[in-house]
Amino acid sequence: MMAVMLAVAGLVAADGETTACTKFTPHGEPVPATLGLKTAPTSNIVCHTGQLVSFNPDHNVSDWSAYRLRREDLLNRTVDRKDSFRGDPKVEKAHRVVPDDYTHTGFDRGHLAPAAAMLWSGDAMRDSFLMTNIAPQVGSGFNQHIWKSLEQRMRQWACDRGTLYVVTGPLYETRPIGKLINDRDGDGLDDNGVIVDVPSHFFKLALDPLRVEAIAFILPNQKLKTADLPKFLTSIADIEARSKLDFLTGLSDRVEDVVESHVQPQLWDRPDDARCAKLK
Repeated sequence: MMAVMLAVAGLVAADGETTACTKFTPHGEPVPATLGLKTAPTSNIVCHTGQLVSFNPDHNVSDWSAYRLRREDLLNRTVDRKDSFRGDPKVEKAHRVVPDDYTHTGFDRGHLAPAAAMLWSGDAMRDSFLMTNIAPQVGSGFNQHIWKSLEQRMRQWACDRGTLYVVTGPLYETRPIGKLINDRDGDGLDDNGVIVDVPSHFFKLALDPLRVEAIAFILPNQKLKTADLPKFLTSIADIEARSKLDFLTGLSDRVEDVVESHVQPQLWDRPDDARCAKLK
């Protein structure tokens, strides 16, 4: 039924390739809350080795990236990080963002699904640097600090708990929406004609399927104090209201309502297992 709905909405429906990525969203892919012929976005569902993304050509940034964190993957790394940012060949050329679109813009190429979560596979590591998994993030004080700290905590929590299913994405709540324009030749136009929108905020949510509980955050895309991370705890329901996405649709309505409405009063505890606590 979901595949039919996605096809009607103009999205890339689940085929053999995208079905391989259902392991990242076993409780349901995020879907537009107002899914329908007149309201559905023109997003493309793209399956990568380590994550599933929904690329939005209206923003030239993915609406979300879903990935799985498992204890066995986190504790058994097989590769080191190797930066290899590149355009995603699964996106049509007119909307294919390339690394140079971020050059000299003042924004970092920020991962939605972090490279540090992909150390279990060379292919997963390489795919994490495809530009469909990248969004413009403030560098110092955000991508390089508080956001990095949140990603690290997610890995430590997943290691301690066994498995977390994580979804990350952007919000655009300021008007006008900021734009990345890479004009190195000085003609006043973007050099490859692909304009990348700059998110005002980012969300990240994680579901613990064993304990059936979740933790969620919305952070403004600006310089922040890492110690202030608890201030950005929120509910999945809040993320849904602000992103116009519906999450965890595979849960029963009763369980979904309870999980999504709850705001964790504080960060989850750091793990007692020294191996998990040492994860970077």
